[in-house]
Amino acid sequence: MTGIESYYWVLPIFGQPGLDYITGLWAIVLAEYAGGWLMGAEARRLVPDGASPNIDLLTSINHETEATDLDHQDDDRNIHRPNPTHFVLGLLLLGVVPSYFASSLPPPTHSNTTTELVVSCVHPAVKTPGTHPSFKDYLDETKTQASRAKIVLWPEGAARFYSDEEKKMAFKNVSDVANHQKAWIGVGYEQLFQDRHEYDGLQRVRGHNGLAIFGPGVQPVVYIKQKLVPLVETFSYEHSIVPPPHYPLNLPKPGNHPKSEKDWPRTIPLSAAICLDVSAPLATPVPVNNTELGRPALILAPARTWHPEIGKAMFQYASMRASEQGSSILWCDGGEGGVSGVGGLAAQGLGLAGGIGQVGTGGSWLQAIGIPFPYDAQDFTPTWYARWGDLSVIILGLALLGVGPVAPAMGLMGRLVSGVHRRLRATRRQENGQRETTPLLA
Repeated sequence: MTGIESYYWVLPIFGQPGLDYITGLWAIVLAEYAGGWLMGAEARRLVPDGASPNIDLLTSINHETEATDLDHQDDDRNIHRPNPTHFVLGLLLLGVVPSYFASSLPPPTHSNTTTELVVSCVHPAVKTPGTHPSFKDYLDETKTQASRAKIVLWPEGAARFYSDEEKKMAFKNVSDVANHQKAWIGVGYEQLFQDRHEYDGLQRVRGHNGLAIFGPGVQPVVYIKQKLVPLVETFSYEHSIVPPPHYPLNLPKPGNHPKSEKDWPRTIPLSAAICLDVSAPLATPVPVNNTELGRPALILAPARTWHPEIGKAMFQYASMRASEQGSSILWCDGGEGGVSGVGGLAAQGLGLAGGIGQVGTGGSWLQAIGIPFPYDAQDFTPTWYARWGDLSVIILGLALLGVGPVAPAMGLMGRLVSGVHRRLRATRRQENGQRETTPLLA
């Protein structure tokens, strides 16, 4: 969707349904005014009060001409009635105003009000064309990237395990790298296992798609994908109903900072999502160890798409989900022509696709982003949409219908816009009257 950028500020309040609602309102307003312009000013006087100006397409021209004089009297009486179309137009124009006060740039990386965080998406170089990198390739590339980045993310399904023993050994190797490099590593993996039950003498292979987050000196946290790709994953994989984790990242003071700074280490809350999870509003994350951390500051989101346009669309969804949460998101796509980058707050003002950092998997990608500081649970509470979901859009719809405490204010706005429209319509009618009195033949 393009042309809706001025309304992105509503995402933390009304989410994507709010943008859809605004798009629908613009379509209604344009249809109403276009219909009135095409059918003429007299068409509105021939329809019942409150009806759309272009619903009665069977009114004859003769009846319209004969009723003109009588309708002028009714028009003088009804001209002061507010037109709901004018009210909606005024509300839509008023909704653009907050965009002029919102920041048009992402948070700076070097500032007293932000914490610099270097993130990386791992794409090892493929040695043999047509093959995929092995677990060892990802681990070696992770060691290189972890020397510069504090968060290193693998794409979806980068590693594949066929037994618990194999996964346990691999997790130990990743944990050793995290402890040695003092970095946080997100490993996208798939695990396959044999179903305990047999069907017609055959044993079905099942599995799940997960993300394991490793940190120095802490136990790994595992998140299982909730929304599976239809047919491709739904038949063989199991989805999870457990919400994503709320994971604290304790960032130590970098070596290039002066020793006089006392506000270190800094806690940055992490959360997780995997590819298709971002196609719908994200579930509220559950804090690890019952630690209250406020809303997530960064969402780790590995992905694997199969076409550049699909990768771009999914990245836009990811940016929208992060904006709804008031967070940033690290998107690492390991598919052919995949799109990787940062979205949400870390790409604020750049649009839903403005945070794209790399297309394709030819090499690893690294970027520094700014996280607001101090990031505490009191100041960064969950957004309105994260708390109430689509209920906020229902409240908006009721408000537009004139239900609730905001009805008087909306009625006043409608009357103001109707007054402006009446003046314009009177001027237009006067000009039309002058043209009609001009003889066609001299």
